[in-house]
Amino acid sequence: MGTYCKAYETARLAEFPGWLERGEGDGGQGYLYLQEDFTVTSGIFPGESVVFDMVTPVWVEFCRTTLKFEVPSEEE
Repeated sequence: MGTYCKAYETARLAEFPGWLERGEGDGGQGYLYLQEDFTVTSGIFPGESVVFDMVTPVWVEFCRTTLKFEVPSEEE
């Protein structure tokens, strides 16, 4: 199990120009989980129910600057 993930509204993640959901999406929940490895899942467990895994430098920059995503230092 990963040590950190953060929930975001699906619409917020979809602001990324390269956003393309695969798999089961958010199951109507309206939110998804951004994992510490920058993949996106529909549940809290990394590697399971993966919705987005096209981790590129542009995606990582979007996560860091637009979404303000960072792993808290005590979790690293």
